[in-house]
Amino acid sequence: MTEHVSHKRALFVVALAESDPVRRRAHAHAQTCGPCADVLRESAELLELIDRSALPMTVDAQLTARVKQAVFGEAQRTQPASLAALRFPRPLLLCLGGALSALMAWLDARPGPWFGAQTGLHCVLLENAYALAACVACAVWARTRERAIDPWTGSIVGMAGALLGQLILRTRCDSAHAALHLLAFHVLGVLIGTALGALATPAITRRR
Repeated sequence: MTEHVSHKRALFVVALAESDPVRRRAHAHAQTCGPCADVLRESAELLELIDRSALPMTVDAQLTARVKQAVFGEAQRTQPASLAALRFPRPLLLCLGGALSALMAWLDARPGPWFGAQTGLHCVLLENAYALAACVACAVWARTRERAIDPWTGSIVGMAGALLGQLILRTRCDSAHAALHLLAFHVLGVLIGTALGALATPAITRRR
């Protein structure tokens, strides 16, 4: 904020949370502007008096966003939930997940002509059941916080669930040592679970 803080805006500015970027910019400007510093100080004192005399009241978050937009002309956008807090890029996480799936298949594979087609569908369904369960759990978490899940994050969630299913199949699948079976069903199941997460999770959390 480079412009001066008017009396109209000052009371709203001091009412914002200390971490709010609008308030931080206003106070940063006031450090080099005496009149604005006086306005903010007077508004803070007035707000303190109001807080002492007013009854406790819960302000709706949407109402706060609408007031801020009306005062400052800035649309408040809801940021989609993502794995941005992680230091690894999400495409790299997907590559690591795919490499982990291939590594498990490589460790378990034994040479031989058998294919295990009779249990292949069961393996794919089991992995994707875990992928879908992970997507639903993530969607429930996101909806309780009124957030949206982007496809990148959804794909990582789906892959994580499918990888868990593949890990379980290492001891429960009758064809867990058949190289062709592992590639055709176990690794493929993880890829399908990844695609399922990218499509299903954003769809579940999308606002209607």
